[in-house]
Amino acid sequence: MTSLACRKYLEDDQDSGILLAAISEELTTEDPPVVATCLLDSNYQIILSENGWDLITLFTRYVTSFDSPVYSLLQSIITVSSAKEMCLALMEQIEVLYDIKKFIILLPLLKDVLQRMTSHATALKDLLEFVERFCAVFTRKALAVIAATHKLDQPSLTNEEESDDEQEELDTNDVSIQDFTKSLVAFLSSFVASISQTYHEAGGRVSKDILPLQRACVAHLLELLGTILLTSDENDAGIVMENIANCHYGALALFEWRKIKRKIDFESTLTLSQTGLTGFAYLILVKGSCASYLPLVINPLYLFQVCSHHIYETLKQFSVSHDRMTVICLTLLERLMRDISACSIPSSFLDEVVHLSELILILCHLMYKCPFKEVRKLSQRLVFKLILCFGSKGRYRLYKKLFTELDHSGVQGLLVHQIKEEANAAIECNDGVFLGDSLKELYQDFLKATPQMDVLSEFDKLLAGLNFIRFLLLKDSPSNDITHVWRHIKQLKEDYLNPLRSSVTHLQTYCKARLQSPEQYSDSGQLDFSVNLIGGEELPELTPEEEAKTLQISLFRLDMILSVMARVEELANL
Repeated sequence: MTSLACRKYLEDDQDSGILLAAISEELTTEDPPVVATCLLDSNYQIILSENGWDLITLFTRYVTSFDSPVYSLLQSIITVSSAKEMCLALMEQIEVLYDIKKFIILLPLLKDVLQRMTSHATALKDLLEFVERFCAVFTRKALAVIAATHKLDQPSLTNEEESDDEQEELDTNDVSIQDFTKSLVAFLSSFVASISQTYHEAGGRVSKDILPLQRACVAHLLELLGTILLTSDENDAGIVMENIANCHYGALALFEWRKIKRKIDFESTLTLSQTGLTGFAYLILVKGSCASYLPLVINPLYLFQVCSHHIYETLKQFSVSHDRMTVICLTLLERLMRDISACSIPSSFLDEVVHLSELILILCHLMYKCPFKEVRKLSQRLVFKLILCFGSKGRYRLYKKLFTELDHSGVQGLLVHQIKEEANAAIECNDGVFLGDSLKELYQDFLKATPQMDVLSEFDKLLAGLNFIRFLLLKDSPSNDITHVWRHIKQLKEDYLNPLRSSVTHLQTYCKARLQSPEQYSDSGQLDFSVNLIGGEELPELTPEEEAKTLQISLFRLDMILSVMARVEELANL
């Protein structure tokens, strides 16, 4: 039927609508590759040229692989048809495609069309208009692949709203992240080269109506760099980054980079996407890609502000199970903080950029929840670096928040030690919020005890708290008392030391009795010997020998608490 319709079209100057209707009907009854093979006849080139748009529309839904006759037909169509018309036709199909595999197959066709468009410098505006539209569609699809691969609830890792046009769920079956990224890298490399050539032929001079398109394309390029970083690894992203920086179009990207404003105003300065800006920063600052292109006028605080928000959103989405993305985020965060001086961020920043306190909380959770030792150590280092970037009032607010929302004794013990250092610095200069009644309000959050408390589970925090009191008593004299510890010591004894001593002595008696008669106390339930590893795995029950050793260690820890408590009471003459 297709052959007959084609001959009639050529011989009788038949209306193209009849030809297309015949092809469409045969596609529903015959195997599409057979129909495509028929149209690949060299005698039908004029048909492909005159009906390219409609044939693209008919056949893109049937393309399944690069070696299929349907793909060969699409290649022939774009070869003999108008490059701009083919860009628009392929773009139209890309926007309605919900099969990522087909999307990947169409990318080389777009690359071929772009190379034809760049044969004339006047095509720059058309090229920019096309890629600005394409990048927006591609980014949505890329993030959908990420969401499907990692089983995320949200299809985007940025704070931008999703398009209302996305009404159908994307089909990401049988598509690997690696294949997806490989296709993107190949396409972008070609695109950047094409832009470079066209821009160079234009002599670097463009009209004012093209400038907005340039800026939009820069933003999208950075967005796609960040997307590559999420979907694959920094090596793939670095390939595109190098290609961008090594061509004339790279100057445009860096020009836009220089325009970042200096003032701390989150909404008005957010001219580029968080995903793109964060990926760009990671490649330059951490991986050293194109280091010589990094402008010296960048405001480190603004860069930290935007990138930390994306880092927060990424860590919140990927949680602690995706070690690679977590390490990337933490490594970039550490590098960004290197350019921020201690005490340079005002406390008001916590109100303007609300995600920072939540980011610190996530880092604290990583310190004890993440199964990867490298991540735990890096998180611990970053928590205190980040806290120390704030002024004294900001640090005070952060400590209050962390003690309110954290319930891990080890992390709280480290925070108590840091507060002790804060109090020491405040005593030395006789100034600051870590003195007087404000210090009391802070230590009331962690100097808590009850006669029935689980002393061993809270050991780190309890020992740190007792050492904190001992330090204040040694550092601050009764006559000076700028920390107000002396005027509140009796209340501390009543509310903290006495209940703690009662709980410790009770548990001490029990441990000794259980060591002497293990059978008699084995089912008492006062001590829980079960251990859950990070990730939820539970260790086997202890043998009698291991249980006895654990009881001896417990007694040693209880003796440590009583020893420090005795020293506190001795210093305070209690």
